[in-house]
Amino acid sequence: MAKTPLPDRGDDWTIEIHCSDAYPIQSKEIDPFIKESSLSLLPKKMRVPETLDEPHPLILQTANVLESRKPDSTGIVPTPRRGCLDIKVSEASIPRALRIMDVLIKALLSMGHDVSITGDGTSITILDTVVNIRMKEELVRRRLKAKDHNLNGYYQFGYKLFEDKPTPSGNLLLEIIDLRPPWEREVRQRQW
Repeated sequence: MAKTPLPDRGDDWTIEIHCSDAYPIQSKEIDPFIKESSLSLLPKKMRVPETLDEPHPLILQTANVLESRKPDSTGIVPTPRRGCLDIKVSEASIPRALRIMDVLIKALLSMGHDVSITGDGTSITILDTVVNIRMKEELVRRRLKAKDHNLNGYYQFGYKLFEDKPTPSGNLLLEIIDLRPPWEREVRQRQW
């Protein structure tokens, strides 16, 4: 089929784009101040030590809280909403997670940024922007042989040869949680 061409409207057409103040357009260019100050202070390598020596006070506070907690059904030690860094790992991974967070906190503080525990989790203030970070352990599904059911009393029929149970993998993920509205978010990768 032949396409009908659009009619010629002449030169009297003007296209105007109006931007709402609620959705400000942000430049994709990095401010030279940020380039020169923050990036020059970024350590070339961050080595995680085998032992936790001279930990930051936030790490000590978190270690005390995590010691008193029991793992949930998945094997992950749940952290309370307040008074603790946002670390959700198994008991076996707690020492390594604390060492990684200690190195990260010290590096951020050496760059002049602020790290604190807030009601939303572990907050980092970089210039005027606040982002949250979380350390969590990846869960994997393991197949377990299904257990025998007690047929006395109430029984719901269904057959499974295997049951899937989420279990800690030992792989730790560092996650950036961007609290800004979706139209202002620029972080593409959220987990490392």
